Order: sequence, then structure tokens, then C-alpha cells
Amino acid sequence: MWPEEIGWTIEQLDMNWDKSYKVCLDIGCESINYRTKYQPWNQTFYNYLKFRNVEIRTMDMEPDFNPDYLQDITKPLKIKDKFDIVLATHLLEHVPILELNNTVKNIEKLVKKNSLLVLSIPHQYPHHAMPIDNGWRPVPKELVKIFNGKVLATKIIETEHKLKKYVGKPKSKSSCALLKY
Repeated sequence: MWPEEIGWTIEQLDMNWDKSYKVCLDIGCESINYRTKYQPWNQTFYNYLKFRNVEIRTMDMEPDFNPDYLQDITKPLKIKDKFDIVLATHLLEHVPILELNNTVKNIEKLVKKNSLLVLSIPHQYPHHAMPIDNGWRPVPKELVKIFNGKVLATKIIETEHKLKKYVGKPKSKSSCALLKY
């Protein structure tokens, strides 16, 4: 997530918080180096969850990232755990379009009943091919339409570029949503 998305997400979580939330899953978490050095602002969000006594677990398909769950979200799930908060931020643009429906089903299987799903995806953003970029740039209404959760909040959030290769270019926009299951 970008800093502006983190601020909005924290506001939305505060308004919809349940004391029973204890475990969060970050899908497509990247490496600890990426989260702490390349995009250090992500620690703001992780620290928010830790302050709320929420354990953070990670899922990624890259073994070198040392995730808690080694899983390609487009493939049948190997884990049976469900989580109080699931993060699928800047993930869906990296899923092959033909795998999108299956990926959505897998994400939804990971969310406990009466729990939250945090979504974000680029709306206006440069192509970034790691591992792929499927080019999908939905508005929030299009993003939440493919999910079955109750929409609590959506917003298009404008972000300043923090990465050197994008500095000086027009601001980006992300479609963000909070859903309850």
C-alpha cells in the first residue's frame, strides 16, 4: 500500500473495528526487505495492527520471501486457516486475467465470517511487470463487483510517487475498498 492508502485504510478499520480481530493475513507480502527498506511506510500499517494486538501472517508464492504461507493465490489453497483481516493490496493486477475469478474465490475462502477484506489496486498507474501486470485498472465499483462481501467503504486515492523511477511523473490513483464477510 502507498502511504495515502494506509491512512485511509486505518481510518476505515478504526470505524469498523471488532475487538475479536486477532490475526491478519497479508497476501502477496513481498520480502521483509521490500516492506521495510523499499517501501518503509508499510511498517506504519503493520505497527497499527501490532498496536491493536493483531498477529500478522504473510503469504506469497516466492520461497525466497520466507512467507508464513508459501502459496500461489491463483492455485488451489493448501491452507485451511481463516483470518480476521485479509489484505489483498496491489495484488490483483499481478494475476493473469484468466485466473482472476479463481483468485477472488481463494481470497474469500481466507476471510472468516464477520471479518474484513482490505483491497487496493492501481486505477491510474504505470505498468509494473513484477511478476506480471495484467493491465486491469478498475474503479472501486468494478473492483468490489467481483467480490461477495458487504461493501463498507470505497475510494479512489491519489498517491505521490515515492519511487525514484516515477518521481516527477503525474500522481497515481488507486481503487481501494473495505468489505465485510
